Amino acid sequence: MANLFYAALFMSLSFFCAGASAGQSALSALGQSGVNAAAPVPPAQAAAPAAGKQPDLKLWNEYLDKNFGGSRTRLDRPYSKAAGETVQTVDLAPILNASFRSGLTFRSSANTIHVSGAEALNCPDGGTNCSANDKYFLVFTTEKDQMVLVRAKDVANALFMSGSKDITFPGDTEKYTVKLNVKLTSPGQSRLQIKGPGREALNITLDDLTGALAKKGFGLTVGARHNLYYNTGIGQDAKGNGRFVGEKVLIFSPRSSDPNQTVKASQIGAAGVLLPKVEKDFGFRLIGEKLEIYKI
Repeated sequence: MANLFYAALFMSLSFFCAGASAGQSALSALGQSGVNAAAPVPPAQAAAPAAGKQPDLKLWNEYLDKNFGGSRTRLDRPYSKAAGETVQTVDLAPILNASFRSGLTFRSSANTIHVSGAEALNCPDGGTNCSANDKYFLVFTTEKDQMVLVRAKDVANALFMSGSKDITFPGDTEKYTVKLNVKLTSPGQSRLQIKGPGREALNITLDDLTGALAKKGFGLTVGARHNLYYNTGIGQDAKGNGRFVGEKVLIFSPRSSDPNQTVKASQIGAAGVLLPKVEKDFGFRLIGEKLEIYKI
């Protein structure tokens, strides 16, 4: 999602410190918490940066928020029970986790692996008020919908940070090393590098990834004509281990420079809600896995 979270990626220079995590099967092997993952080891000569010498993460966090996450949108209840004409109905089931199949792939011994990114629903401390750098995860999806999560912060390399993580995929004997070489002044030119046995499996920029994700959004035809993403939510523990949770998330990505707006599917319901930061003239209701957009 060039504008994702455009989100249903990554959100953490903090997004990288501990791992990939195990999930359940439906998204089978969801989050393999970097089985056989090597913890990032800072080089011995790297001293802790002096106070006041920390690099400015502002551009980095803004980039992650804009392209892989978003702001939790304001949610209001309708003033009356009367709802106007339904102007668009979206069947959400076919687009669930569509952005996790980005089309940017590499081949392992037994799988074709799609690379994507998404922001976790929570911070390592369990709250929600932290930087994108602490919430961004890389998402690796096999052709059998098995997923492995890697917190971007754990594999980030930029000035005071040096990390990498070894991961494997179900059915594979090969091990792959993931690194993210971050350009704090030009975040989109940061490079994701994945190396396998004796070869480089993938080397792309984050702009390459956001461009691929932008094509995975479902285009709404009313109002501001947002790109819509419907993803399984990601949670993380205090150590930054990611896992998929039961919560589904709707991400409304505008076709402008405005920030993405996110809402949990469980907050909408059949009675309908108003999302004024998404659309001022329409309401939203969720009946089963069908999202109805109606006039107010």
